[in-house]
Amino acid sequence: MFGWVIEICEDWRGTRGGVYYYVLEGNILRHIGEYASSVRNERGYVIYQVPIDRISGKYIYMFSFSRKGNLSIGRTAVEGFLNSRTPCFPGKIEPVKDHELQWLVIEVSSDEVRDRLRELDEIYVPMIEEIKQYASSLGVDVVFSGNAKRVEDIFRNWRIGYLSCLATPKDSTRLKCLDNVFRWIHQMWVMKLVSEALGVRGVPNGFSPSLVDIPGGSGISCC
Repeated sequence: MFGWVIEICEDWRGTRGGVYYYVLEGNILRHIGEYASSVRNERGYVIYQVPIDRISGKYIYMFSFSRKGNLSIGRTAVEGFLNSRTPCFPGKIEPVKDHELQWLVIEVSSDEVRDRLRELDEIYVPMIEEIKQYASSLGVDVVFSGNAKRVEDIFRNWRIGYLSCLATPKDSTRLKCLDNVFRWIHQMWVMKLVSEALGVRGVPNGFSPSLVDIPGGSGISCC
């Protein structure tokens, strides 16, 4: 297959209907565009021409978002594209379990995005843990609306959830996603502080056992 080229199509619709591909190198997920010999836009897709020898023998991870923002992650290989009945898209996809994603890292070249990821680890993850502990002490859950998928992803399991913000290749979209998540986490944390200051110790009888319904951004594509 030396010298052969395959076409791989991405649908750049943010995290509401978008599809993106990354190649696994060790524990690093590197965007498919880094392996392409050429790129073009056609019929609403970003189409990469990729020499097979550059990705042969490597897993290709597919990040696929539903129109409601739900993320599914699967993997395939070159053969998945070669044997597909749909040109430019893989045929057989193997689901990836959460424990397999736990230590994977999407490669980032932007210093600004790296700074946001440091903020996530050093500032917002501790906030999340404080919120969870407080909610647990009250015996309540934190409830998220359908427009807060990325906030919920990171709140539930940040090591996996942050991948949903970085799945989109454009750094501007990654920053927008992370900034929106940070804004809502900070607001939740402030609400926790206010509740503690007011001496809230539980949920009154007749009220739903949820801490707060987080709307998360009015349906913004990145979130």
